[in-house]
This record gives sequence, C-alpha cells and structure tokens, in this order.
Amino acid sequence: MKDINLTRKKINQIDQQISSLLKERFLLLDDIMEFKVLKGEYIENPAREREVIEKIMQESDKDASYLKDVYRKIMDVSKCYQWERLFKENIYIIGFMAVGKTTLGKKLSQKIQWDFLDTDLFIENLEQRKIKDIFTESGEDYFRELETKVIENIQKNWTIQRDKQIIACGGGIILNPQNVKTMKKNGIIVHLEGNINTIYNRLILDQSRPLLTEAKDLKERIERLLEVRRDIYNEVADIILYIGEETPAILVQELIRKLEDYERERSLSK
Repeated sequence: MKDINLTRKKINQIDQQISSLLKERFLLLDDIMEFKVLKGEYIENPAREREVIEKIMQESDKDASYLKDVYRKIMDVSKCYQWERLFKENIYIIGFMAVGKTTLGKKLSQKIQWDFLDTDLFIENLEQRKIKDIFTESGEDYFRELETKVIENIQKNWTIQRDKQIIACGGGIILNPQNVKTMKKNGIIVHLEGNINTIYNRLILDQSRPLLTEAKDLKERIERLLEVRRDIYNEVADIILYIGEETPAILVQELIRKLEDYERERSLSK
C-alpha cells in the first residue's frame, strides 16, 4: 500500500505548481485584454473557446471529460478577470417598470461575477413592507427620499471599498437630478428601453405597481408616464439597450458587448 502522506505531499506540490501557472496566466491576460481593446475584439470569443475544448477532447484517455470541465472553468474565470479589469465602475440599470431591469441585472451578475443590488428590493427589506404599501402609508415623496439614501450609500461604499456592483434601479429614480449626479460619480448608466406594447403586456395583470393601480386606462397611464420619463432616461444614459423578444441570455451578451465598446472608446480617447 502506498504511503498516503507521501501521495498528499505530491498533490500539494502539484497544486502549488498549478497555482503559480495560473497566476502567470492571469498576468498574460492583461496583455490579451489590451490587444483586444486596441483591435476592437470582444473578450468573449466562443470560437477560440471551442478550439481549446476540441483540442482537449482529442485526448483519448478517460480523464479528457474532466479536463474539459476544468478548462471551461478556467476560461470562465479568465473572462471574469478581464471584465473586472475593463469595467471600472458600478453598472446602474435604469428604465421604465417591467422592462426587465432586475432579471437582466441578475443575469449580468452571474455572468461577470459581480454583486447585484435591486434598489426596490433593498428598500422593501429596509422598511419591512412592500413598495405599494410604502406609497399608500407614507407617500411617494417618502419613497423617493429612501431611493436617494440608497444611491448615496452606494456612493459612500464605493468611495471606501471600491467594490463594484450591478444595480437595478426603480423606474422613477432618475426624476431626482441629484440621484443621477451621484450615480454618474461612480457608475455607467444603462437604459433598458422597451416599447409600449411590451411594457403594457407585462403590466396588465400586475397589481403591485403603486403608480398604476388606480389607472382607469392602463395603457394611457403608461404612455403618459413614459412621455415624461423617456427623454430623461435617454439623456442620462451612457448606454441604451433595446428589448424585444430576446432571451435574457442574449440581452446580457449584447449588453456586455456594449459595455466593452463603451470602455474601449473611453480608453482610446484618453
């Protein structure tokens, strides 16, 4: 029987070698990212990833499938490493109610491995009551004050810790210019824009929206609110992402590319 302690010692030595090689690999990724920025290439390259996986799968031994899983994880982590370096600020997602800000924010969070915060959910947890109840019991002005405090706290945390987040914002958060000013200090603002029919179809059975519950004509009410807010959304946004029938996965991929283009333009203009 083999000496288990000796076997473990050898595994530890291999792990140390792997760790050193991975650190070296990450340093090389900085050069790769710089090249991609200059050449206008995107960080995610499915063709290159398939090439690497196919090469691994050419191995005939029984461990090839495990190696494939390891390489997939390495490539996923490598992309997150590059996005972390490229995207230097918080990402705020704004837009009208029901356009999918929370869904997209969560998907983006999973993809690039950043923390996610939904301002409405944060306020509900803070107040221990639903947004609809806050409007009914304390009024819209009180709710807007809470929104401003949340944005200010995000700014304070950024100043201290530099921890980047993806923040899905309430639909009316941009109505206060001070909120926008604060968001601009430490973030990229993405406007998720949907057409009136998409929004209407998503809201027709939703009774949780305080600004719509008393509306006699829901579509007319949505149109009036959109008329007030659309220009502000587009004016304050750094990036505009239009939604239609795309899946969240496709929208996330499109948003990441828009974010890369935005950061590329900023870096090349310096």
